[in-house]
Amino acid sequence: KFFEQAQKASPRAAFEAGFSYCNGLYEWYSGNPNEALKHFNKARKDSDWGNSAIYNMIEICLNPDNETVGGEVFDSVDGDGGRTSVDKEKSEGEMMAVKTAEKLLKEVRHKSGDLRPQILMNMSLIATKQKSNVEKAVNNFVESCSSEQTPAMNQTPNLAEGGIRKREHVGALYGMATGYMVLKQVPRARNTLKRVAKISWTIQDAEDLEKSWLLLADIY
Repeated sequence: KFFEQAQKASPRAAFEAGFSYCNGLYEWYSGNPNEALKHFNKARKDSDWGNSAIYNMIEICLNPDNETVGGEVFDSVDGDGGRTSVDKEKSEGEMMAVKTAEKLLKEVRHKSGDLRPQILMNMSLIATKQKSNVEKAVNNFVESCSSEQTPAMNQTPNLAEGGIRKREHVGALYGMATGYMVLKQVPRARNTLKRVAKISWTIQDAEDLEKSWLLLADIY
């Protein structure tokens, strides 16, 4: 309805990057990842919408079905583990998607304080399901979460202590927990997600918070 109204209001609406980006979000949330990719692709070169479009394209490549990543998703880390030919074909498709995500990451225009490229790079490592890559990603997330170099936007008032306390990065914590799940270290994943449960909701962290809550619920 609103897309139709926008096109009626402006014949050039369909050529605008913002219009394509919103269309991409609509298709993604409606369960049509391939259509979403087409719309995001139209916006990915734009100076205003480009980075967000690329981030979403990478997310779709790494998790096209928008599944809650839990320990039961993966039969094994490394090795065939008795997989069927269908499983192997799916694995090959996933590896192609990971390579596409890595290519898209190179197009991102880096901005100071934006940790999203680093997070998605590590999520790409986890998506390979290779133990060495997953362990590397987890270590990177641990380092990010323990780093004192936290952007000002990730700091929140701590009234009890009368000052400012560091706000942990939800995306990094979620990535760390996902890595632990792939490595089948469920207690560590659960403890990491409990840290997320203590973090107050913000619009910037909304999606990562939701994914973290769903994963924690899946564990329980």
